[in-house]
Amino acid sequence: MPTSNDQDREKRVIGLYGEMRLAMELHQQGWQVYRAYIDDKFDFVIMKCFCYICQEYTNALQRERRYNGRNAKTVTNLCETCHNDSIRMLVRFIQVKTSEGEPRPVPNEKAFSFHPKIRYHLADGRVFYAWVQVWDEDNVNYFIFRTKDVERFDNITLAT
Repeated sequence: MPTSNDQDREKRVIGLYGEMRLAMELHQQGWQVYRAYIDDKFDFVIMKCFCYICQEYTNALQRERRYNGRNAKTVTNLCETCHNDSIRMLVRFIQVKTSEGEPRPVPNEKAFSFHPKIRYHLADGRVFYAWVQVWDEDNVNYFIFRTKDVERFDNITLAT
């Protein structure tokens, strides 16, 4: 019979697995993903550049120059495409929750539950919850929504 410590360890492992899967997916979508050293409120800070002249997502222009006898790269605030000072950094904060699902008597069916822990102000439109639903290694679903929308489907007055 698994102990409480074993169950806590399993929850942490599946949580980290969901976070890493989401980080890889966000990176494939062009986001830069940063993980907090101390897990307090947000699991990730993600960032992407948008050029309002080109009207597209882009990268900041990098320049390479000699500095103290060595090549040094510098990231500028210029658009990589049009070379204008026209990019805006889009920054988002992500809290990730992962559910592995409990097997059901019906083959290939699992029961999932999700209860976000509301720990901070919901009004900031840059804060998102990501629910990672893990069926197995090859089948993972991502549900991403703004924290202000949580109260539409969850009773946030419940103790967490």
